[in-house]
Amino acid sequence: MPAAGNPHNVTALIKDFTERHLRQRRKHPEYAERILQMELAGWAHRDARTIKPREVIELLDAIVERRAPVMANRVTGLLSQLFRYGIHRQVVEASPVQLLFRPGGTERPRQRALDDGELAALLANVDEVTNRANRTGIAIRLILLTAVRRSELTGARWSELDLAAEAPLWEIPAERTKTGVAFAVPLTPPPPV
Repeated sequence: MPAAGNPHNVTALIKDFTERHLRQRRKHPEYAERILQMELAGWAHRDARTIKPREVIELLDAIVERRAPVMANRVTGLLSQLFRYGIHRQVVEASPVQLLFRPGGTERPRQRALDDGELAALLANVDEVTNRANRTGIAIRLILLTAVRRSELTGARWSELDLAAEAPLWEIPAERTKTGVAFAVPLTPPPPV
């Protein structure tokens, strides 16, 4: 139901966009939903048709100024999608997102990785690193030993594990992988510390 009875309200547009677009097209729409709700909170009761390009620039500049350039780029992408969706649904006639470049600049890929010695040191001292938070330590060990993504680990089911086999395997189904392709993870004993 549109907020305050106005289908042109930003809150109503976000809700409709979330339900009809994000949840239908993304495996994990919660991240995008949270960004929209948090970053557009100041526009919540505004008529989406009244948002001006200058206001979009000011919103994104404020995000960059709080030292979150990557978030500014994420918000840019979501805002663009939101208003294109609004045009498609005839909520707005034009998009106020008229940017020529990313407000947060070009994102550099991460270049730092732990070397073998650092990995061994982390595995040997994971309890101290995690302040003895048992579940966190276990999760870190499993991620390091299996090289799976956090979401793949936290979504693991006992039914995916074949521990009785001579070479134990963890079969991760396609619906839980980032790439949409199922794969098997060999489960080997951890190296001696």
